[in-house]
Amino acid sequence: MFHWLHATATGRTLPADLHARQLTHHADRREGVGYGYGWSILDRPWGEVIDHTGGNGFFFADARWLRDQGFLLAITNNAFDREQIGALLDGLRDALVQGRLGRTKPSP
Repeated sequence: MFHWLHATATGRTLPADLHARQLTHHADRREGVGYGYGWSILDRPWGEVIDHTGGNGFFFADARWLRDQGFLLAITNNAFDREQIGALLDGLRDALVQGRLGRTKPSP
């Protein structure tokens, strides 16, 4: 999953025009969250986040790309707990943003 996320982040999965469309906000999922083709697009105070999640009731995975910072996070688990995975990813993001950028914890 991480290799696919990295290939997407570096523009190696599609021709450039399709890659740009894939990561462009085309529809609203909910307030503050847009949807590209297969990716959620979140505009946060620390920058844009590209995200894709999925699961089957037994397993759950979350891939996040903090586009402006160049961070790629891919997490899989076999407990299918969206809240737990979300909290873990948010904690990783916060640690990375603080460590690399010297910022205080970003608000969700």
